[in-house]
Amino acid sequence: MAEDTFAWIMRMIILAGFTIQFARYMTVVTYTLQFYDWLICFSDEYQYIHKARWTSVKVAFLVCRYYPLFVYPMYVWALVGNHASSVCEEVWRPLYVLVHLMPMMSQMVFIIRTYAFTGSNKFVGVLLVSIWMVFFGIGLWILMAKYDVFLQTHKIFGNYACIVDDPALSQTKPSEVKVYRLDKMGVYSLGILLFDSVMTSMVIIHCVRFRTTWGPLGKAFIRQGLIAFVTLSSLDLLAAVVLLMPDHQKNGLAVLRTPTSCVIACRLILMFRRRADPNATSQVQDVSKMAKEALEEMERELDDSQSDHNRPIEHWD
Repeated sequence: MAEDTFAWIMRMIILAGFTIQFARYMTVVTYTLQFYDWLICFSDEYQYIHKARWTSVKVAFLVCRYYPLFVYPMYVWALVGNHASSVCEEVWRPLYVLVHLMPMMSQMVFIIRTYAFTGSNKFVGVLLVSIWMVFFGIGLWILMAKYDVFLQTHKIFGNYACIVDDPALSQTKPSEVKVYRLDKMGVYSLGILLFDSVMTSMVIIHCVRFRTTWGPLGKAFIRQGLIAFVTLSSLDLLAAVVLLMPDHQKNGLAVLRTPTSCVIACRLILMFRRRADPNATSQVQDVSKMAKEALEEMERELDDSQSDHNRPIEHWD
């Protein structure tokens, strides 16, 4: 029995080290994705956001774009760096509260989109905001009341990453390990997935009832929204499955959802504003017309050249 317990402890130590290292890589990857997306989209952002008048969508975009860019480096510092246990105990609560705001900000963008597409229905707006507030409160309560800094790795390795986990799950005995872990944040991710499904269903039902997708903007709105829904839903499902897996296997994958949701929300706003911009549309049409005219001119020249080569040789110049 003692040998089995020792083997289980060693396995947990090795698995914890691998998981934390994997999470470190994924954290750096996600911030790189945020920064790269900001760079390649800045010209559109300046054109369609910074130069535009102030609206709720503009505010939502700026918050979704720049809040993660300034806050997430602190999370990278806490997870990638090696810190004393006393430092982790002091910083983890405010840090995780700040990080928890990121996916909730992207949710607000989708709420605004759903509210606008359903005809600015006040009942829909109040309902969605109320659900959002409930989810925000539940997520904050789970982090603050049910999670704590994971100090076992500091006892083994010394200074290490600032990791948080559910103490009731991290202290499970070998004989009590089950096939799955009832991780509260995993269940929370499934709840967010359900909320996204409700908003997407509202938009689809509204389209079916009022046929608002007949125009090009309506079709673009629906197409972009469905792509975003599928992407975020896949990330939510991935996070839920990973968090509910036994022994915290590859929990680093769960960090993908938090900043990626803000990137997708910003892309949605830029794509729709670019699509709705009459100047951009006319420019595309002008370029298409010029390309068509150039192609027709090349075909005429080619036909003339072939006709010249087909003349009798005595008529050549």
